[in-house]
Amino acid sequence: MRLRESRGAKPQAMRTRLSAGAVLVTLTFVLLATAQTALAVEKPVNTVLPTIAGTPKEGVTLKAKKGSWTGGSLVWTYQWQRCEPETECANIVSATTSEYKLRFIDIGSQIRVIVTASNSAGSTEATSEKTVPVAAAPPKNTALPVISGRAVEGQLLSVSTGTWSGTPATAYGYKWERCTPAGRCSAISGATNAEYVVAPADVGDTLRAAVSDTNPAGTGTARSLPTATVTPGPPVALDFPAITGALRLGGTLHASTGTWKGLEPIEYEYKWESCKLRSGLGRRLARRARHPVPGPLGRTPGHGRRREPSRGALAGQRLHAVAA
Repeated sequence: MRLRESRGAKPQAMRTRLSAGAVLVTLTFVLLATAQTALAVEKPVNTVLPTIAGTPKEGVTLKAKKGSWTGGSLVWTYQWQRCEPETECANIVSATTSEYKLRFIDIGSQIRVIVTASNSAGSTEATSEKTVPVAAAPPKNTALPVISGRAVEGQLLSVSTGTWSGTPATAYGYKWERCTPAGRCSAISGATNAEYVVAPADVGDTLRAAVSDTNPAGTGTARSLPTATVTPGPPVALDFPAITGALRLGGTLHASTGTWKGLEPIEYEYKWESCKLRSGLGRRLARRARHPVPGPLGRTPGHGRRREPSRGALAGQRLHAVAA
């Protein structure tokens, strides 16, 4: 009988020990949960102010460091502010993350960030120190200027500004350069606009343009690729041909070449023409022919071949000289 009781006592003792272990584990979890709850109940307290990392210059991304805090289960939010001299700081719209990229509008202003820590017990704000005033970013060329137009004497060339990064330019400057076949380039006197008319002195050389971008942070310069070798253009008339001689039947007339500008030597061809006049007009011109007016007829000289009426008339017809 004692033996049976002894055998039945072991399971009972084991169950007692298991129950005590379960109670201990449960109590441990309760204590941990209570401790976490106690931590979460503590309102956030800032012990080290937030700071800002990064150089305050347009185009640079600033990063907020939240500083040090006490309190459990903290969640942080950010608000960047722009500060003007002698005025209150104002929130920057949509700047609510831990990073902020400085823009053109920020130049000259100071930047700071407000960090807010929150938990179930409440929230607390802490504000960083202001940065120094945001500086402009110097210009940096990202795509070269491009020349458009034909590299032919007398033709008009133009150059683009190219593409630049940094603070937008306050001014662009231009300088055209002439480059010899050996690659030596020199500035062309007076050629400081975005457009340039190819000159006779450019024939046989190439041209390029230097474009300068100036902004509050400084000046950058970029040069275009050179043009093709400049070729001569057609002759340009400076003064029209003129007819001299006896204005009568059987008389001999002579045509001058006029005055031309172009690559020497210039060759000339002549073609005589007669033009019929309307009734009455021929008689008036014939009378005028007896007293020819010296000099060209007053039309502006042009480019290339020119056909202008000569002085005088004969038998109701006008004679023309063409130089080319």
